[in-house]
Amino acid sequence: MFYDKGSYSDGWRYLEAAPTDEGTYCGGGYDTFLGTTGTAIGTGEANTAAIVDAMGNGSAVEACTSKTTGGYSDWFLPSKDELHEMYRQKSVIGGFITGGYWSSSESRRGFSWGENFDNGSQGGYNRSYNSYVRAIRAF
Repeated sequence: MFYDKGSYSDGWRYLEAAPTDEGTYCGGGYDTFLGTTGTAIGTGEANTAAIVDAMGNGSAVEACTSKTTGGYSDWFLPSKDELHEMYRQKSVIGGFITGGYWSSSESRRGFSWGENFDNGSQGGYNRSYNSYVRAIRAF
């Protein structure tokens, strides 16, 4: 567990990160507006569902949604702010590489927010690029 919002609301209280990366993937939907503009903590799961609705299961999203680690199958691609909280807690979570990680939050058509785990900088990454993926789940 890397995040505790303090109380149960909307069916969850905690965020848990998968123990390892899923690998590197392109973001998919290079010239598509996905409408996954939620960036706040608590929006990653809805963003992931919207990406699957818009594009089907592929690339970075499928790496998360097909995961069954720990007997759970409710993994998703974190939102921009969820990913940043992972960066802030990276020494607790462990196993991160230096380089960019995808979020499920779209910055503009064909671009999604990503975070550089070298220094915590966030920016809009072209979804044709390969970046690392780490799934999370809410409970």
